[in-house]
Amino acid sequence: MDLKEGVMKKFLVVLIGFLPIIASDVKKFKIPRINKPPKIDGVIDNIYYKNFLKLDDFQQVEPKYNEPPTQKTEFFIAHDSDYLYIAFKAYDNKPSQIRASISRRDQLQNDDLVGIIIDPFHTQLRAFIFIMNPLGIQAEGIRDDSSHRRQEDFSWDTIWYSKGKLYPWGYFVEAKIPFKSLRFPAEGKTHQWGFHAFRKIPRNSELDSLIHIDRKIRGMINQAGTLIIEDNIKPGLHLELIPSITGLKNEEQSFKPEFGFSFKDSLTSDITLDFAYNPDFSQIESDEGKIDVNQRYALYYSEKRPFFLEAAEIFKTPIQVFYSRRIAKPKFGAKITGRYGRSGFGFITAYDTASFESLWDVSEGGEDNAYVNIARYKYEVWNGSFLG
Repeated sequence: MDLKEGVMKKFLVVLIGFLPIIASDVKKFKIPRINKPPKIDGVIDNIYYKNFLKLDDFQQVEPKYNEPPTQKTEFFIAHDSDYLYIAFKAYDNKPSQIRASISRRDQLQNDDLVGIIIDPFHTQLRAFIFIMNPLGIQAEGIRDDSSHRRQEDFSWDTIWYSKGKLYPWGYFVEAKIPFKSLRFPAEGKTHQWGFHAFRKIPRNSELDSLIHIDRKIRGMINQAGTLIIEDNIKPGLHLELIPSITGLKNEEQSFKPEFGFSFKDSLTSDITLDFAYNPDFSQIESDEGKIDVNQRYALYYSEKRPFFLEAAEIFKTPIQVFYSRRIAKPKFGAKITGRYGRSGFGFITAYDTASFESLWDVSEGGEDNAYVNIARYKYEVWNGSFLG
């Protein structure tokens, strides 16, 4: 587990491990459209926020279940044609004890936190997570409740904007999330998304939720409130083409460039095609060091390559069957993944020029080159149960 995953999973152990959440009565919130959006700078400007929907009915999840929070929190939300706007006004009677560090993205450690969870397809199984500390430092990921092994993927990144500022009474954080950074059904003028808003106060081991909690119900996303957006908003095209040229030159070898590219296209709002030829993974974060002396089994490394991260949860099973790092040096690869309702599917084909490199030395057997194909169809029968 790398630092990025470890930090966020510590937070989500509290958020989700106990979070069989929320009440049987689903809260619904109609989001107002605004014409003059606020500047995202961490400065409170009431001339803008008076037109937002304001919500402040937070309750504790931990440590005192279903009791009033120790600190007051106000949540604001609105939208225009391009962005979803959110803001938190987090009061604190001990502002000197607020934990707010300037850190790298996704490495919020033990900071005070606020954030939202949204399920644009209203599958009640998967959702986007957007988290901010009091200075507006970001973390985002994808939450998957479709199996008994709840999964969070904080390797997923997207473009959004946030800023926060400390005040004598607490802190204020605001953000705007481009609709182009999200995926959701493009049809219709009424959109209903699953929704949570929360606040974490680490000095009290406290987690507050805007949505009422019911611990008897397993899962979290399936117990979300509902955001209603009555507007003709559109998701982004999510079309990417990234070319690359790599090469090596030294005293014994002249420069010989190698061309490659990665391509991604959202065929529909819920089906994605990825293709890579001679992909360049040189800029990917390096693996952490591990001791492999007297190891009976091959070391496990988490996947960090973008081609394999897209919809990786489709290929995850309670007992790991597919380990993508075994595709060590693909010459080319293609992948298509998608969902429709409770159905999910994925297919990967790749030509690997070092198929054993990630686990064993090639000399131990097998061929250097290999074609790799994997396919999966998955149907969620019930909360946490699935076929395929």
